[in-house]
Amino acid sequence: MARGDGGGRDGRGEPEWRPVTDVDMMTAVVLEQLGANRDQLRTLEPARRAPHLLDDHTVERIKQVFGQQRDDMWLWVETGERWQAQDLTAATAAKVDQYVAAVEAFAASNTVLLALADELAAGTSEATLAKSDLELGLEAVAGALARQVNPFPDASPVRVATR
Repeated sequence: MARGDGGGRDGRGEPEWRPVTDVDMMTAVVLEQLGANRDQLRTLEPARRAPHLLDDHTVERIKQVFGQQRDDMWLWVETGERWQAQDLTAATAAKVDQYVAAVEAFAASNTVLLALADELAAGTSEATLAKSDLELGLEAVAGALARQVNPFPDASPVRVATR
């Protein structure tokens, strides 16, 4: 979606809207992006348990990249809306519906990535080093207390032997 010279919603010029005949190509691009987002989520998921393995710069870069993706999401959405507003054959309408569904999944994956980045930002190596010993100790005690309250968080049955 190259930009023209007009005044688009994001200040970078009016987009060059793709014709509905490009729906297959555009769907493929969105699905590729969705796959990349899912790969990124799989890569970052282990950091949820150990966010101190990431540094501030890495988390900020994730926020920057996926923030830009979020900011550009309107282009994908509006393309689908423009296509849906046209008089389409049943076959083309079905392809446009697939495109719209792919864009919705793409947008949802972006939202999850940005939420995870926000979560990870609180526990980066720099954030952990900035905490006092008292703060770290309180977090450890709170975690231990939580485990005592619910020592079996997976709700597995526990059998107690009686004699």
